[in-house]
Amino acid sequence: MLQTNRTKQRKKRHIALLLCICFVVVPLFAEIFIVIHADHACIGNGCHRCEQIHDALILLEKMGTVIVYAFVAIMGLRVILLPIKYIFIDIIFSNLIILKIRMNN
Repeated sequence: MLQTNRTKQRKKRHIALLLCICFVVVPLFAEIFIVIHADHACIGNGCHRCEQIHDALILLEKMGTVIVYAFVAIMGLRVILLPIKYIFIDIIFSNLIILKIRMNN
């Protein structure tokens, strides 16, 4: 079946929305797991629940780091590319016809 451009865009939108929901729901569930199981009856060394809590804490730490780095990268690119965009717009749209300059031979 051939897919139209509109259905491809819808699929991309749905996938992006699903990823955004995952980035919100996974840390939320990890936080809920930690809060619920924080005061469990620990058996000491080799406690499976303590290992799961530790894994959830690592997940939260790494996701927080990724989000911060992504935000810094996006803002850095925006700061770098925004002036370049305006420079090229000025160069492209500043020809004699657009500026309505009359040229005499």
